[in-house]
Amino acid sequence: LHLIRCLHVEGRGDIQHIYILCLSVAEMLTIFGCLVMAIIKLTFPRYHMGIVDQHIIIFLFTFCSTIMYSNMIFIVVDKTLEVFWNIKYPLYWNVNRAKYLEIITFVIGIIMWIGITIAFNIYDFTYDVSFVMYFRMTAGIVFLGCTIVCYGYIFHQFKQSQTPPSQTPSTNRQSLCTIFRNSR
Repeated sequence: LHLIRCLHVEGRGDIQHIYILCLSVAEMLTIFGCLVMAIIKLTFPRYHMGIVDQHIIIFLFTFCSTIMYSNMIFIVVDKTLEVFWNIKYPLYWNVNRAKYLEIITFVIGIIMWIGITIAFNIYDFTYDVSFVMYFRMTAGIVFLGCTIVCYGYIFHQFKQSQTPPSQTPSTNRQSLCTIFRNSR
């Protein structure tokens, strides 16, 4: 219920809540799927995974990992843009654009799942090893790099806002009367 409440805070949606909602749904889907597979393996120790089970695991890992990593990046970049654009942030980015971004992310996750499922059926490869070595490692490095750059910028802006502006004395100080007299 709290996830549903995240979409409407005081009658309007918040962009951060949309990202957190999608991240939470993807994580819950992954945990639920892994829990079901673990219960099946514990209940039936001689159970051999069929093709349907393999496709479910591929779906959970590919689709949900795509959603999770992209939403973590969206949250970090969104906060950085909020600091960068400051007052113009609502003009450039709003809830509708965030929802479209989430829809595009879901479509990309489904396309990746279909592509990997087709590749898994055509070529004989170990999905778990390939997924962890290539996709998760690459996504983790991209997320880490994005986080370092974005939070570095945020902390730099914060540090600049904490230092008082320096006032350099002007060498051409003139009195108001002199300026007025010379202006005629």
